[in-house]
Amino acid sequence: MKRWQVLAMIGSMPLMLLGVVWQAGRQASLVAEARELEHQQESWVEANAKLIGGISVLENRERANELASKLGLERATAERRIFIETQPSKSTSDAAAPAPTQAVKGNG
Repeated sequence: MKRWQVLAMIGSMPLMLLGVVWQAGRQASLVAEARELEHQQESWVEANAKLIGGISVLENRERANELASKLGLERATAERRIFIETQPSKSTSDAAAPAPTQAVKGNG
Protein backbone atom coordinates (compact mmCIF):
# COMPACT_ATOMS: atom_id res chain seq x y z
CA MET A 1 0.00 0.00 0.00
CA LYS A 2 1.20 3.42 -0.73
CA ARG A 3 1.95 5.89 1.99
CA TRP A 4 -0.83 8.39 1.06
CA GLN A 5 -3.45 5.58 1.16
CA VAL A 6 -2.39 4.66 4.70
CA LEU A 7 -2.53 8.30 5.77
CA ALA A 8 -5.98 8.71 4.18
CA MET A 9 -7.27 5.66 6.05
CA ILE A 10 -5.81 6.88 9.35
CA GLY A 11 -7.25 10.36 8.77
CA SER A 12 -10.70 9.03 7.96
CA MET A 13 -11.01 7.02 11.19
CA PRO A 14 -11.78 10.05 13.41
CA LEU A 15 -14.41 11.16 10.90
CA MET A 16 -15.99 7.71 11.01
CA LEU A 17 -15.98 7.74 14.81
CA LEU A 18 -17.56 11.19 14.79
CA GLY A 19 -20.27 9.90 12.45
CA VAL A 20 -20.98 6.93 14.74
CA VAL A 21 -21.27 9.20 17.79
CA TRP A 22 -23.59 11.56 15.92
CA GLN A 23 -25.78 8.66 14.78
CA ALA A 24 -25.96 7.23 18.32
CA GLY A 25 -27.02 10.61 19.70
CA ARG A 26 -29.65 10.97 17.03
CA GLN A 27 -30.97 7.48 17.74
CA ALA A 28 -31.18 8.18 21.49
CA SER A 29 -33.12 11.37 20.78
CA LEU A 30 -35.57 9.55 18.51
CA VAL A 31 -36.07 6.77 21.06
CA ALA A 32 -36.87 9.35 23.76
CA GLU A 33 -39.33 11.08 21.44
CA ALA A 34 -40.99 7.75 20.59
CA ARG A 35 -41.41 6.97 24.30
CA GLU A 36 -42.96 10.38 24.92
CA LEU A 37 -45.39 9.87 22.02
CA GLU A 38 -46.34 6.43 23.38
CA HIS A 39 -47.10 7.97 26.80
CA GLN A 40 -49.23 10.65 25.15
CA GLN A 41 -51.06 8.00 23.16
CA GLU A 42 -51.78 6.00 26.31
CA SER A 43 -53.21 9.05 28.05
CA TRP A 44 -55.33 9.88 25.00
CA VAL A 45 -56.68 6.31 24.90
CA GLU A 46 -57.61 6.53 28.59
CA ALA A 47 -59.27 9.92 28.11
CA ASN A 48 -61.12 8.60 25.07
CA ALA A 49 -62.40 5.61 27.05
CA LYS A 50 -63.68 7.97 29.77
CA LEU A 51 -65.41 10.14 27.18
CA ILE A 52 -67.04 7.13 25.53
CA GLY A 53 -68.28 6.00 28.93
CA GLY A 54 -69.68 9.46 29.60
CA ILE A 55 -71.42 9.52 26.23
CA SER A 56 -73.03 6.14 26.85
CA VAL A 57 -74.34 7.40 30.21
CA LEU A 58 -75.73 10.56 28.62
CA GLU A 59 -77.34 8.59 25.76
CA ASN A 60 -79.30 6.42 28.19
CA ARG A 61 -83.02 7.04 27.58
CA GLU A 62 -83.95 5.95 31.10
CA ARG A 63 -81.70 8.67 32.50
CA ALA A 64 -83.25 11.25 30.19
CA ASN A 65 -86.77 10.18 31.20
CA GLU A 66 -85.81 10.29 34.88
CA LEU A 67 -84.42 13.83 34.54
CA ALA A 68 -87.50 14.95 32.60
CA SER A 69 -89.82 13.61 35.30
CA LYS A 70 -87.75 15.34 38.01
CA LEU A 71 -88.09 18.61 36.09
CA GLY A 72 -91.82 18.11 35.64
CA LEU A 73 -91.61 17.67 31.89
CA GLU A 74 -93.93 15.36 30.00
CA ARG A 75 -94.21 14.15 26.44
CA ALA A 76 -96.12 16.39 24.07
CA THR A 77 -99.39 14.79 23.01
CA ALA A 78 -100.75 15.08 19.50
CA GLU A 79 -103.13 17.83 20.61
CA ARG A 80 -100.28 19.95 21.97
CA ARG A 81 -98.05 19.68 18.90
CA ILE A 82 -97.92 22.57 16.45
CA PHE A 83 -96.86 22.12 12.85
CA ILE A 84 -95.74 25.10 10.81
CA GLU A 85 -95.55 25.06 7.05
CA THR A 86 -93.16 27.36 5.26
CA GLN A 87 -93.20 28.53 1.68
CA PRO A 88 -90.32 29.95 -0.32
CA SER A 89 -90.43 33.68 -0.77
CA LYS A 90 -91.50 35.05 -4.14
CA SER A 91 -88.83 37.76 -4.25
CA THR A 92 -85.22 36.78 -4.88
CA SER A 93 -83.86 38.97 -2.06
CA ASP A 94 -85.72 36.92 0.60
CA ALA A 95 -84.87 33.54 -0.92
CA ALA A 96 -82.54 32.60 1.95
CA ALA A 97 -85.20 32.89 4.68
CA PRO A 98 -88.56 31.20 4.02
CA ALA A 99 -91.56 33.06 5.42
CA PRO A 100 -93.72 31.16 7.99
CA THR A 101 -97.41 30.66 7.27
CA GLN A 102 -100.24 29.61 9.53
CA ALA A 103 -100.37 26.80 12.07
CA VAL A 104 -101.95 23.64 10.70
CA LYS A 105 -102.76 21.74 13.91
CA GLY A 106 -102.83 22.27 17.62
CA ASN A 107 -103.76 24.83 20.20
CA GLY A 108 -101.75 28.03 20.15
